[in-house]
Amino acid sequence: ILDPMENSTTSVPSAAGKWLQRALSVPLSVLLLLTSSLAAHANPDIYSALPEDIQVIKYVLGDADGDGTDEIGILYRTNSGVNLTFFHTADGKWKRWWDYSTGSDSSDLRLHSFDIKDVTGNGSNEVIVNLISPGSDLMASKVLVYDRVADSPSFSVLLEDSTRPAGYPLFGDLNGKSSVTFLDLGDENRSGHRRVYCWQGRAFEK
Repeated sequence: ILDPMENSTTSVPSAAGKWLQRALSVPLSVLLLLTSSLAAHANPDIYSALPEDIQVIKYVLGDADGDGTDEIGILYRTNSGVNLTFFHTADGKWKRWWDYSTGSDSSDLRLHSFDIKDVTGNGSNEVIVNLISPGSDLMASKVLVYDRVADSPSFSVLLEDSTRPAGYPLFGDLNGKSSVTFLDLGDENRSGHRRVYCWQGRAFEK
């Protein structure tokens, strides 16, 4: 995971990305010893702030709070489940910044994946969090926006819906407006539906 002083863009260096894909299921403590090339990308500020022997599922670089500087989000697995932690830079170091909490989410949903991208098309990034049910019959997705007024790092839900069976929402454009589409394919006992939300400048409208 990268040195903040060596990375000022939202792209993940290809060497680190390819290495990470090969090492997703390897405990972090083992990763640190695998190759000398890892040492060039590994950052002790991040590793020391996370539990030992985690399994890194995914990491994404992006400006999550709109301050012009990238944060890094790390999705990782521990013995107790899947977690998502964000770091930002301060004084040239990565510092733990914000942890996603499922909070009031249904207890049978677990973190599945996430991303940092401009969903609204307004030039600022949002955080997309996907949660999945046992058996993968449903995926609940949330678009989170950074709260610039809060005293501590905080995100609020800008849009939330689900797909059935589990699948990612579709991000696109409808009549010149940024859109998010959720599909429910239905089954023999109920009809399916497609819900499309368009960005109206302040909120998504169904």
